[in-house]
Amino acid sequence: MKPLRPIFRRSASKDELEREAAKLRNRDWVEILRVVHPSQAQKVEQEYLLSRLREDWGRLVSTLLAQHSLPEKFEGRSLLVHCDHNTFANELAMIAGSVEKQIFELYGISTRIKARATQKIYWPELPATKAAETEAAAVPKRATNNPALDTLIADLESLR
Repeated sequence: MKPLRPIFRRSASKDELEREAAKLRNRDWVEILRVVHPSQAQKVEQEYLLSRLREDWGRLVSTLLAQHSLPEKFEGRSLLVHCDHNTFANELAMIAGSVEKQIFELYGISTRIKARATQKIYWPELPATKAAETEAAAVPKRATNNPALDTLIADLESLR
């Protein structure tokens, strides 16, 4: 695998630049591990690439497809993507060529996408779902009145 190169855009927002800097710091750990433990470097590099793909998945595919699919693991030169329904697996299979080209442009690796429909997907917090969560958070939640918890929080804050 080729080493990953971060892409910085001059017109990027401050949050995006901070996110790219964090990616660069994580990439440095991969490079250090490559020198110290060469036997584990390929696995760690694949995990790092997989985490970047999961983070950028909403930009590589449509928002709806990103909410119903998740890059799971690398199997040789193939990227296994789990989808929660056959419809989304078929849609991903139809646009796989363009997604593979985008992955090659962004990360410099050539991979084939295998879409697999599965019923159980562990959904970590993804950028594609954050927008939906912020809309749901706009509804005010019921305030709970717990005086014991309030006094404990006040005691902890006074210790600072």
